[in-house]
Amino acid sequence: MCVLSRHRRSGALQSDARGGMKPQRRRPAHHPPLTRDNRTTIIFVTVCTAGRRPLLGSTEAHETLREAWQAATGWSVGRYVILPDHLHLFCAPGVEEPPPLRAWVRYWKTLASRRWPAATAQPIWQLGFWDRQLRSGESYRSKWDYVRGNPVRHGLVPRPRRGRSKASSSNSSGTTRNIEASVPANGRATPGNGMARSV
Repeated sequence: MCVLSRHRRSGALQSDARGGMKPQRRRPAHHPPLTRDNRTTIIFVTVCTAGRRPLLGSTEAHETLREAWQAATGWSVGRYVILPDHLHLFCAPGVEEPPPLRAWVRYWKTLASRRWPAATAQPIWQLGFWDRQLRSGESYRSKWDYVRGNPVRHGLVPRPRRGRSKASSSNSSGTTRNIEASVPANGRATPGNGMARSV
């Protein structure tokens, strides 16, 4: 009762599907990945910039992130979309026994922050991140459709496309650049395909 009373006082309650009240999560819960039947473990991750500032829209920021992900070998980044104030990525274990996801994300965020093109932009990252393990091919397709449509919902592109697609984004100085992403038509959930590159 004390916990519920504290949540009521702070206003941090939200209604659930049955009309009851439950505490609203302030920080994401990070569950260890489950391995099943020799299937690839794929995790969907969302990371935001500190204060949701539009820091990720430059070619330099994109290259810095790619270099950090390549150096952080515990997990392999597959498909991803970078928007000005947040990014979505799919990752899978890059080694037989990968580090905890939280440690891996902290590591590449630190690498990227140290190499960030604009030193005055620190801090770059919001604390924490959101993650969800994908449990089936259907779940992967559904999440990828959501991620692919994100630039459309944010008004950066008119529509998502299969194959090679270009999306414009604005960096913090208001200039526009194009991002070319290779999206395989087969939609297979394998790390490494669909990597975006700046053009």
